[in-house]
Amino acid sequence: MGIVVVFFLILIVLFIFLKFFNVDKYLPQITQQISQSLGRVVNIDHANLGLGFNGLSLDLKKISMSDNSHFSTTHLLEVEKVHLGLDWVALVLQREIHVIDVIVDSAHVSIVRLADGQINVQTLGQLSNPDANSKITLTQAPVTSSANTTPAMVLPVISVKSLLLEHAQISFEDRNPQMPMHILVEDIKAQINNFSLTQPFDFNVGFNVFSKGTKNIDINGHCRLDLNKTNVNISDLNIKTDLSQLDWSKIKAISPALENLPVIKGIFSIEIPQLNLSSKGMDALSFKVFLKQNLGEIVLSSETHGLLTIPVYSFQLQSKDIKVDEVVDEDNWPIVLKGTLVGQFSGSGESFSSTQMLNNLKGQGEFNLNDAKIEKLNILKIILDKINFIPGLGNILQGALPAAIKDKLDTDTTVLNKAHTKLKMENQIISVDDTQIESNVFSITAQGTVGFDLATNMDVKTYLASDVSSALVKSAKPLQGLLDDQNRLYIPGKVSGKIPSIAYQPQIDYITKKVATSEGAEQINKQLQKVLDKNPAVKSIFNAVFGDKKSQDGSDNASTDSSTSSSTSTDNQNQTQEEPSKKLINNVLKGIFR
Repeated sequence: MGIVVVFFLILIVLFIFLKFFNVDKYLPQITQQISQSLGRVVNIDHANLGLGFNGLSLDLKKISMSDNSHFSTTHLLEVEKVHLGLDWVALVLQREIHVIDVIVDSAHVSIVRLADGQINVQTLGQLSNPDANSKITLTQAPVTSSANTTPAMVLPVISVKSLLLEHAQISFEDRNPQMPMHILVEDIKAQINNFSLTQPFDFNVGFNVFSKGTKNIDINGHCRLDLNKTNVNISDLNIKTDLSQLDWSKIKAISPALENLPVIKGIFSIEIPQLNLSSKGMDALSFKVFLKQNLGEIVLSSETHGLLTIPVYSFQLQSKDIKVDEVVDEDNWPIVLKGTLVGQFSGSGESFSSTQMLNNLKGQGEFNLNDAKIEKLNILKIILDKINFIPGLGNILQGALPAAIKDKLDTDTTVLNKAHTKLKMENQIISVDDTQIESNVFSITAQGTVGFDLATNMDVKTYLASDVSSALVKSAKPLQGLLDDQNRLYIPGKVSGKIPSIAYQPQIDYITKKVATSEGAEQINKQLQKVLDKNPAVKSIFNAVFGDKKSQDGSDNASTDSSTSSSTSTDNQNQTQEEPSKKLINNVLKGIFR
């Protein structure tokens, strides 16, 4: 009974002491010591100690930490409230620090990265260019020999049952002149259970960034601290978000370089098996990025080394049965592309500085688009519309095309049998080495470049199917000059502009020359033959001068008085008489329009 009475008397005395103990009186000394340690001006407006059945409690209000004036004149850290609950029984009887709970409410951290790569949080503990009003005096610890070095203090056992961070914000400002940006991460909630300095613990973080007003990023994993090696090991780190919750207008407002970024849909996640952080930084990193939509997915794997010096990384991108229209929001695009994307792309890079990273990215790969079709676009109609600049051709095509061709022109959808491309990336340019697009009515090959700014410049060769070409030439004979050796209409052109606002333009000079040469030769030959037929003597001289020498030699060896000539030989002779004129006219016209 005596022990119990003494115990309660101690509790009463402790309660009275804490009730009337004014912690605020000692705040200047406390904040002065913290300020000296961190190299920043730290202020705490109010502090309160309390004792209850759950243990000791410490409440702090209005905490602030100034930033290095080299980065900004605002606060690096601001916290509205901090609550800490301590199990005093374990502290007194077991000499172990058992924290019941830690609650941090309404914290705001402002991170600034300068153009030279310096980040303000990295300078904590340093006082460069101290402000005159900071009233911080840093004293250098005396240098002692290793023989007199005091052994490191052994920390008591510390555990935190629950650590909760609510309503927090992190703002990040990058002052890189090539790609300046400002990102605000809002409504951060972090939960850690059974935190320990020696044992692994789980953590979960959720926050709102570029969203439509709700938490859209979820992060969880396992963590272990090693204070002796100042090392943090994170394993099974998972980051996940639903891209449909993103406000893409906020993302595009970060930097002018992102203005043309396409809107992506699907479930986006990142998996990092191991992440080791030390006082020197992070030396290696491997991760996988997944973009999933229904049954398809895009997987990006990457290995990074040399993070402490110049990071060098390699990556592999694979697309498996991903439906383009389900991943890319094409509602506001002038055309809609549908199909299943299958392919791979591998590459490498160096540095994470925005400019150097873009300059050093390189890679190559190939992709196929299966079951493809393009809506809001009739490629055949565009091709024919573009060559209507030939005088009178438009009216001919409209009035004389067969019904089968007209039906193909009436639809606003192009169905593709094949869509294949090979890509190469280097110096901020994607080179399209071999693109093949085929349908029942045309085939297209393309080569060119697409810049990282989506500026496009492609040389396009279009071949219309033989049956389509035959029908078009029959309806519009001037087109016969565009026929190739397979009786396909060949139309070269260019695709240029900035995606998605690109335009196709045929090579008008080439088409004009070919059509003019063919049509001109046809008309001139008709007129010339009429003249030659009316003047046999001139015709004979013409053929003698421009005719086939071999044919002339053969006729010289034959008897002039022979009566064995038949009608067939006469026809052949007429044919040989007509060939020189046609050949001559074609050569002359080709020379003129070359």
